[in-house]
Amino acid sequence: MRQRIYDAAVRMLGGREHSAFELHAKLKRRFPPEQIEIVLSELQEQGLQDDARFAEVLIRSRINRGYGPHYIQQELRAKQVSFTETDDWLQADWLDLADNLMSRKFDYQECEENQKAWQKALRFFQRRGFPGNVAYEVLPPMPKQ
Repeated sequence: MRQRIYDAAVRMLGGREHSAFELHAKLKRRFPPEQIEIVLSELQEQGLQDDARFAEVLIRSRINRGYGPHYIQQELRAKQVSFTETDDWLQADWLDLADNLMSRKFDYQECEENQKAWQKALRFFQRRGFPGNVAYEVLPPMPKQ
């Protein structure tokens, strides 16, 4: 039984990184929980499963896809991964990332002239998890209607 759990876990980890919480939840659907804990400990000792490495991969991926720090923190919390181990990611240039998104996704002049376009852009940055001060810095002043 232990070998079957181990093999299933290694197959999952071969596809992509998983947090210990994620891996446990997936394995729990097919195997008894008491056996899973033993296998997870073994995988962590062997360096096959590492929450810090998972966090780094997830953070890099989300930054590259244009997500802000609040979104990333929420996703890490949902996967029960401590992001204190990877504090340097908080030093990313969020303003530069938001500015690039603004130029790719929205017409600056339209946001400057049209209140609905401005609000749409603001909601976009909020959904993406950017702090308000970053969004307000890349957006033009709110147009008066």
